[in-house]
Amino acid sequence: MSLSDTPKTGLRAWLLTDTPTSRRHARAASLYQAWLSLKGNHMAMIGLGILIF
Repeated sequence: MSLSDTPKTGLRAWLLTDTPTSRRHARAASLYQAWLSLKGNHMAMIGLGILIF
């Protein structure tokens, strides 16, 4: 089974799990949840857009 065969929700489910299997998994999950929080804040996204462009 290759990466392209896995469903797109697989990575999301892996990142949002309550029980990470390693330190790297826990760190990736933490970063993803922080990104989701930032993405949900419209003013923060506008500020990020201003900083990048």
